[in-house]
Amino acid sequence: MSNPERPEGDPTGPTDAQAEAVWNDLVAAFHDSQPLDGPAPWPEAENVAQPPAPGSLEPGARVVRPAVRPSPPRTVDPRLTWTSGDLIGPRDVPAAEPAPDSFEPPTPPPLPTLDWPTRAAWLGALGGPGYLMAATILNWQTPGLAAAACALAGLCGFGYLVSKLKPHRDDDDDDNFGAVV
Repeated sequence: MSNPERPEGDPTGPTDAQAEAVWNDLVAAFHDSQPLDGPAPWPEAENVAQPPAPGSLEPGARVVRPAVRPSPPRTVDPRLTWTSGDLIGPRDVPAAEPAPDSFEPPTPPPLPTLDWPTRAAWLGALGGPGYLMAATILNWQTPGLAAAACALAGLCGFGYLVSKLKPHRDDDDDDNFGAVV
């Protein structure tokens, strides 16, 4: 049977009443403003009873002035400089042109035109099932022959479009499928 005064995890530790007494002593010592007996563990200059008044300096305080900005470089008369015609140092290299603000990709080529069988296949593959879906959602009465014609148009159009696909890729010799930079 466990003792209700002790925490459950530590049977040999202090009781709750002892822990509470230690905590109250710590809180009281923290708020107590009595000076410590013996030497302080920090320099005496850091013992400040209250903050200094605004505008007054603490003893030993330093006044920090803002940094002096360097003067702008002097311009040199080009008639007084000597060059051999070759580049002398990094300052003699002409500045690179600034990069453009935004990237504008080239205009893509126009889309290919579709022949009439391909257009009819797309109409059948999307239009037939699309009509059946709209008729179901809107609760239209569709004759059985019209529903069969829509399903057949969808299957025939899908089959024609799949048959027009290429059996292989054009760039099979490219083993790297990453971006080209």
